[in-house]
Amino acid sequence: MGSPRPLSMMDGIEKGIDLVFLVGYHSLSGTADSNLVHTFTGRVAELRVNGKAIGEIGISAALAGYYGVPVGLVTGDDKATQEARRLLGTVETVEVKRGIGMYAGLCMPPARSRELIYDGAKKAMLRIKAFKPFRIKSPVVLRVRFTTVSSVDRALRMPGIERVDNLTVRFKGKDFLEAFKAFNTIADLLDLVSYI
Repeated sequence: MGSPRPLSMMDGIEKGIDLVFLVGYHSLSGTADSNLVHTFTGRVAELRVNGKAIGEIGISAALAGYYGVPVGLVTGDDKATQEARRLLGTVETVEVKRGIGMYAGLCMPPARSRELIYDGAKKAMLRIKAFKPFRIKSPVVLRVRFTTVSSVDRALRMPGIERVDNLTVRFKGKDFLEAFKAFNTIADLLDLVSYI
């Protein structure tokens, strides 16, 4: 718990884990009719990794995959669970609500959500050997498109960051871990200043 942490939400994955459950996740930035969509900060309009748009589900799965750990379960709204299946294949998913907008959804009662999550976790544990780590091929090229020009100005202070256009930067890392650390640092830099 708490922030900042070197691997953000996945801090501790490097200590040896058998299977990851991503509980209460949301879709990537820009997803229509989904709850609380963003990618680390509201200033990131899109994150692409080796040309593929990903959000926090993909980031967490790739960090786990870097350490050889598969994702077995993802829970969230209907768009988040669809994103997880597109990205991770036969991962267990639990839809606990239907998104109808950024701040609106049709939610099931918490007791029913808990039951479904418990059942999903049980199914994932029974299939633990079927899951494979989600790995990003090296080297890793990040493209981050922001919502403000000032975000690009701040990101350019980091070594290795290149401007692509007025709202986009690029970073090439030797592997996903190095690329993630650059992205995480950029996100932290952006959150230090007013939203302009």
